[in-house]
Amino acid sequence: FTSTKLTRFNNLTSGQVYQRVLDKERRGDYLGKTVQVIPHVTDEIQNRIREIAEKSDADVVITEIGGTIGDIEGLPFVEAIREFALNAGQGNVLFLHVTFIPYIKAAGELKTKPTQQGVAKLREIGITPDVLVCRCEKPLNKELRQKLSLFCNVQYEAVIEEIDVEHSIYEVPLMLQREGLDDLICRKLGLEPGMRLLDIGCGWGGFAQFAASRYDVQVTGISPAIEQVTLARENTVGLPVTILQKDYREMEGEFDRITSIGMMEHVGPRNLGTFFETCDRLLVDNGMMLHHTIGSNEWKTHTDPWFDKYIFPGGVLPSLGQISRAAEKVWSIEDVHNFGPDYDRTLMAWHANISERWDEIPHYGDHFRRTWEYYLLGSAAGFRVRALQLFQVVFTKAKQRHPVYEAVR
Repeated sequence: FTSTKLTRFNNLTSGQVYQRVLDKERRGDYLGKTVQVIPHVTDEIQNRIREIAEKSDADVVITEIGGTIGDIEGLPFVEAIREFALNAGQGNVLFLHVTFIPYIKAAGELKTKPTQQGVAKLREIGITPDVLVCRCEKPLNKELRQKLSLFCNVQYEAVIEEIDVEHSIYEVPLMLQREGLDDLICRKLGLEPGMRLLDIGCGWGGFAQFAASRYDVQVTGISPAIEQVTLARENTVGLPVTILQKDYREMEGEFDRITSIGMMEHVGPRNLGTFFETCDRLLVDNGMMLHHTIGSNEWKTHTDPWFDKYIFPGGVLPSLGQISRAAEKVWSIEDVHNFGPDYDRTLMAWHANISERWDEIPHYGDHFRRTWEYYLLGSAAGFRVRALQLFQVVFTKAKQRHPVYEAVR
């Protein structure tokens, strides 16, 4: 799922651990001391975690402890990661416990007792999970999540449902539209018939189609991707929509409104100033623009190396501070609306829909699917714990007289 090249060095068995301990004992590395499970065996397990980090130059090491909590075979490994967390310091290790929530068909309910007992065993050892991933056949309702949170001492937002799903892939492109996102953006922009609207990063043309058909505006959509441009043109046939394959920096003309939906993440912090300067050049003085973007709580100049390589090369999720800094002097911020708490459910619905009909998607193998699922589920987790946000920010030009903006909700 991480697309990392793995070797046999990434797999550590009990036999390998005990063999290395025996070799060290016979070489005299322990200076004649009695060899014990603690600290010699547990130290060897911790050393292996550190060695793989050094060999791979990784920022994060994912260490999976197999088996069931309470089994005697796994106790040295569990003790080793407890000690590892103690040595690494608070905030440098996260414990994620994968647990099974059985569904009792006769009673028609999910049972949390096995999970409670498993977590109790972990806590006896000295480990308190930070996250519970709950495998289940049926959805976890609010009452069950609260129960798991209370009895397992885990934050409510960190009780994560991993459910078997049955949905259709064809619902995916319509997901945001069904949630009313298109209409909300149009109302926030104050669209009126005949206005010229620029959609930067127009994707498949879904928003351009909606705005032109429902609000009778003239839409110009731009994207550098020929695949998106081709499909967007097909989706907007017969409407006052022009779709161009073009970089936003190359765009010319004047527009009454400008929007970008899910595009600012790809601009990157180095180019945010250029992005807002270009918008200033394209928007009329009394115009308005809205940018819809996934955002970070922190000011960052680079993203996670895995995301940079496989998902958004050069892209960084902007913080509100970065957006404000890039827009200051030229733009006035009229409104900020955060949809972050709701976006987890949207991403999980996408995952369910696509998983159900994956066989109908051509030309993509298992490697791509693992990459996609790791990205999508990791993002959903980020929204669930409020590390990621989803902002809509409305701008007007500074040093201009504008009507008072009334926020739309």
